Amino acid sequence: MSDDDPSRDIFWERAYVADFFCNQFNNTIMTLLPFMRFLPTKYREMYQKGQSLNALIAQRYFYDIKKTHVPGEGNSIVHYYLDEQRKEIESNREPFFTDDRIHAMMYETIVAGIATTLSALTSSMLILLNFPEYQTKIQKELDQHVGQGRLPTFSDRANCTFLKAFELEVPRFVPVLPLLLPHLCVEHVEFEGLDIEPNSTVIANLWFVHHDEKLWGDPWTFRPERFLDEHGDLLPFDHVYLKSVMSFGIGQRQCAAELFAKTRYFLYIATLLQRWRFEFPPGKEQTCDPRSAEAFETKATLTAKPFFCCARERNS
Repeated sequence: MSDDDPSRDIFWERAYVADFFCNQFNNTIMTLLPFMRFLPTKYREMYQKGQSLNALIAQRYFYDIKKTHVPGEGNSIVHYYLDEQRKEIESNREPFFTDDRIHAMMYETIVAGIATTLSALTSSMLILLNFPEYQTKIQKELDQHVGQGRLPTFSDRANCTFLKAFELEVPRFVPVLPLLLPHLCVEHVEFEGLDIEPNSTVIANLWFVHHDEKLWGDPWTFRPERFLDEHGDLLPFDHVYLKSVMSFGIGQRQCAAELFAKTRYFLYIATLLQRWRFEFPPGKEQTCDPRSAEAFETKATLTAKPFFCCARERNS
């Protein structure tokens, strides 16, 4: 397959390479024995593939755009970075948005976006297959507030209370990033009896928070109703349950794409369930318990392993 092949999805290929190196075993090997990327092994093969993809992505989505970029025009993230770079140069400041830094942010955006979306959507689908009653409940809600005559829009989300509860329970039950991402504590901090020294790396154990029996009571039961009150309304924003779901992180460093992700998640799930009903083929059932090594694997994210699914058009 050539670099110019229109059927080639270089973003997926780049995400696959990142998955390889985020595997705990492979990551340990490359950390302890970095020279392995130069020896004739799978590590060199994947390293060279990653370098080749980085160069291709940089050419297509940075250098080609930069050649014709008109300040203030264009709506991609690269156009925004180029505008910021130009402002810094014109003000005689040393650019923060250097070409290399923009490249790095491009690669991170691609990998983070694809890996997390794949995890969230496959986990959601696997859960829906295991709980057909929740498919029915969401579909009744969509029929009431959207109907069959048009596609769902994001404005419909405000009326789809149970789907929002489902959206909260999926990443609580199956965290996309069980340990979130490492953070650097730059100052001395005392937190709940812990003495954290400056320049310490802090890793949040989201897996524990989302499955703490003292908090949730039945953390290994998938139950969206936990986020609804006795009237069927979503719990208030300051409720301990809502404050304890930290799928997008917390504080200043939480995911910048949270709103975008929630928008797309609602549209994907609502559009699929509006028209289709999903079920396992006979004899092909697979658990959605995130503790199962047969059903899930952890690479860059916690992701469901491939499973079988039948889609049947509703009212057909």
